[in-house]
Amino acid sequence: DRIKKSIDLVNNNFSRNNLIYSADGNQKDRNIKLAYLEKYNSNIIFTSFVSNTYDELLLMKEIMIENKFNSVLIVTTPPHSRRVDFLINQYIDFKSSNLTYTIVSSTPEWWSKKYYYKNNKAINFIIHEIFKLSYNFIDYSIFKYLSFDENTLLKIDEFKKKFTKKLNKLLHDLQTTS
Repeated sequence: DRIKKSIDLVNNNFSRNNLIYSADGNQKDRNIKLAYLEKYNSNIIFTSFVSNTYDELLLMKEIMIENKFNSVLIVTTPPHSRRVDFLINQYIDFKSSNLTYTIVSSTPEWWSKKYYYKNNKAINFIIHEIFKLSYNFIDYSIFKYLSFDENTLLKIDEFKKKFTKKLNKLLHDLQTTS
Protein backbone atom coordinates (compact mmCIF):
# COMPACT_ATOMS: atom_id res chain seq x y z
CA ASP A 1 0.00 0.00 0.00
CA ARG A 2 2.77 2.49 0.93
CA ILE A 3 4.97 1.34 -1.92
CA LYS A 4 2.05 1.62 -4.37
CA LYS A 5 1.37 5.19 -3.15
CA SER A 6 5.09 6.02 -3.45
CA ILE A 7 5.20 4.72 -7.02
CA ASP A 8 2.06 6.71 -7.85
CA LEU A 9 3.66 9.89 -6.49
CA VAL A 10 6.83 9.32 -8.51
CA ASN A 11 4.89 8.50 -11.67
CA ASN A 12 2.81 11.66 -11.24
CA ASN A 13 5.93 13.83 -10.87
CA PHE A 14 5.60 14.64 -7.17
CA SER A 15 9.22 13.61 -6.67
CA ARG A 16 12.06 15.63 -8.16
CA ASN A 17 14.60 12.81 -8.16
CA ASN A 18 12.25 9.87 -8.81
CA LEU A 19 13.83 7.81 -6.05
CA ILE A 20 12.05 5.78 -3.41
CA TYR A 21 13.93 4.88 -0.25
CA SER A 22 12.74 1.98 1.84
CA ALA A 23 14.05 0.93 5.24
CA ASP A 24 12.53 -2.35 6.29
CA GLY A 25 12.57 -4.16 9.60
CA ASN A 26 13.60 -7.50 8.12
CA GLN A 27 14.20 -9.46 4.94
CA LYS A 28 10.66 -10.89 4.90
CA ASP A 29 9.16 -7.38 4.68
CA ARG A 30 11.66 -6.45 1.98
CA ASN A 31 10.88 -9.57 -0.06
CA ILE A 32 7.18 -8.66 -0.09
CA LYS A 33 8.06 -5.24 -1.52
CA LEU A 34 10.48 -6.73 -4.05
CA ALA A 35 7.82 -9.13 -5.31
CA TYR A 36 5.39 -6.24 -5.71
CA LEU A 37 7.98 -4.02 -7.40
CA GLU A 38 8.75 -6.55 -10.12
CA LYS A 39 5.61 -5.26 -11.87
CA TYR A 40 6.86 -1.67 -11.92
CA ASN A 41 9.85 0.16 -13.27
CA SER A 42 10.79 2.21 -10.23
CA ASN A 43 14.05 3.46 -8.83
CA ILE A 44 13.87 2.08 -5.33
CA ILE A 45 16.85 2.14 -3.03
CA PHE A 46 16.74 -0.16 -0.04
CA THR A 47 18.59 1.13 2.98
CA SER A 48 19.91 -0.87 5.89
CA PHE A 49 17.39 -2.64 8.09
CA VAL A 50 15.97 -0.61 10.97
CA SER A 51 14.21 -1.74 14.11
CA ASN A 52 11.78 1.12 14.63
CA THR A 53 10.31 4.34 13.25
CA TYR A 54 12.73 6.55 15.18
CA ASP A 55 15.76 4.79 13.68
CA GLU A 56 14.16 4.93 10.23
CA LEU A 57 13.67 8.70 10.52
CA LEU A 58 17.25 9.21 11.74
CA LEU A 59 18.47 7.21 8.74
CA MET A 60 16.25 9.27 6.44
CA LYS A 61 17.73 12.50 7.80
CA GLU A 62 21.26 11.12 7.29
CA ILE A 63 20.47 10.10 3.68
CA MET A 64 18.98 13.53 2.98
CA ILE A 65 22.06 15.33 4.29
CA GLU A 66 24.51 13.02 2.48
CA ASN A 67 22.67 13.41 -0.84
CA LYS A 68 21.93 17.12 -0.41
CA PHE A 69 18.16 16.59 -0.52
CA ASN A 70 16.38 19.43 1.22
CA SER A 71 12.90 17.92 1.24
CA VAL A 72 11.26 14.54 1.41
CA LEU A 73 7.84 13.00 0.96
CA ILE A 74 7.13 10.49 3.71
CA VAL A 75 4.49 7.94 2.76
CA THR A 76 2.93 6.14 5.67
CA THR A 77 -0.40 4.77 6.86
CA PRO A 78 -2.86 7.39 8.17
CA PRO A 79 -2.79 6.41 11.86
CA HIS A 80 1.02 6.19 11.82
CA SER A 81 1.46 9.67 10.35
CA ARG A 82 0.86 11.48 13.67
CA ARG A 83 3.67 9.61 15.41
CA VAL A 84 6.03 10.19 12.48
CA ASP A 85 5.29 13.91 12.67
CA PHE A 86 5.73 13.91 16.45
CA LEU A 87 9.10 12.12 16.28
CA ILE A 88 10.46 14.47 13.61
CA ASN A 89 9.30 17.60 15.40
CA GLN A 90 10.32 16.56 18.90
CA TYR A 91 13.46 14.47 18.44
CA ILE A 92 14.82 14.18 14.91
CA ASP A 93 14.96 17.93 14.27
CA PHE A 94 14.93 18.41 10.50
CA LYS A 95 14.78 22.20 10.90
CA SER A 96 18.31 22.59 12.26
CA SER A 97 19.61 21.01 9.04
CA ASN A 98 17.25 23.05 6.84
CA LEU A 99 15.32 19.94 5.88
CA THR A 100 11.60 19.85 5.22
CA TYR A 101 9.13 17.02 4.92
CA THR A 102 5.60 16.37 3.80
CA ILE A 103 3.68 13.40 5.12
CA VAL A 104 1.48 11.68 2.58
CA SER A 105 -1.00 9.12 3.80
CA SER A 106 -1.32 5.88 1.95
CA THR A 107 -4.81 4.61 1.27
CA PRO A 108 -5.20 1.18 2.84
CA GLU A 109 -8.56 -0.40 2.17
CA TRP A 110 -9.22 -0.85 5.89
CA TRP A 111 -8.91 2.89 6.67
CA SER A 112 -11.71 5.42 6.60
CA LYS A 113 -10.99 8.84 8.03
CA LYS A 114 -14.66 9.27 8.84
CA TYR A 115 -15.52 5.73 10.01
CA TYR A 116 -12.23 4.30 11.29
CA TYR A 117 -13.88 3.40 14.60
CA LYS A 118 -16.04 0.82 12.79
CA ASN A 119 -13.08 -1.21 11.56
CA ASN A 120 -11.27 -3.58 13.94
CA LYS A 121 -7.98 -3.38 12.05
CA ALA A 122 -8.04 0.42 12.20
CA ILE A 123 -8.90 0.38 15.91
CA ASN A 124 -6.07 -2.06 16.65
CA PHE A 125 -3.65 0.05 14.63
CA ILE A 126 -4.66 3.18 16.55
CA ILE A 127 -4.27 1.42 19.91
CA HIS A 128 -0.87 0.19 18.79
CA GLU A 129 0.14 3.74 17.85
CA ILE A 130 -1.06 5.13 21.21
CA PHE A 131 1.11 2.62 23.08
CA LYS A 132 4.09 3.29 20.83
CA LEU A 133 3.71 7.06 21.12
CA SER A 134 3.68 6.77 24.90
CA TYR A 135 6.69 4.49 24.79
CA ASN A 136 8.52 6.89 22.44
CA PHE A 137 7.85 9.80 24.76
CA ILE A 138 9.22 7.92 27.78
CA ASP A 139 12.21 6.55 25.89
CA TYR A 140 13.27 9.68 24.01
CA SER A 141 12.19 12.37 26.49
CA ILE A 142 13.14 10.76 29.78
CA PHE A 143 15.64 7.94 29.34
CA LYS A 144 17.74 9.61 26.63
CA TYR A 145 18.30 12.86 28.53
CA LEU A 146 18.90 11.69 32.07
CA SER A 147 22.38 10.81 33.21
CA PHE A 148 22.49 7.25 34.42
CA ASP A 149 25.43 5.08 35.36
CA GLU A 150 26.22 2.10 33.15
CA ASN A 151 24.49 -0.43 35.42
CA THR A 152 21.27 1.61 35.46
CA LEU A 153 21.36 1.98 31.67
CA LEU A 154 21.64 -1.80 31.32
CA LYS A 155 18.64 -2.25 33.61
CA ILE A 156 16.65 0.32 31.62
CA ASP A 157 17.53 -1.46 28.36
CA GLU A 158 16.44 -4.78 29.84
CA PHE A 159 13.20 -3.19 31.05
CA LYS A 160 12.57 -1.69 27.57
CA LYS A 161 13.10 -5.09 25.94
CA LYS A 162 10.70 -6.81 28.34
CA PHE A 163 8.16 -4.01 28.03
CA THR A 164 8.33 -4.09 24.22
CA LYS A 165 7.94 -7.88 24.19
CA LYS A 166 4.88 -7.70 26.48
CA LEU A 167 3.42 -4.80 24.52
CA ASN A 168 3.81 -6.67 21.24
CA LYS A 169 2.17 -9.75 22.75
CA LEU A 170 -0.72 -7.64 24.07
CA LEU A 171 -1.20 -6.00 20.69
CA HIS A 172 -1.00 -9.36 18.92
CA ASP A 173 -3.60 -10.77 21.32
CA LEU A 174 -5.85 -7.78 20.65
CA GLN A 175 -5.60 -8.35 16.91
CA THR A 176 -6.33 -12.05 17.09
CA THR A 177 -9.39 -11.59 19.33
CA SER A 178 -11.06 -8.99 17.14
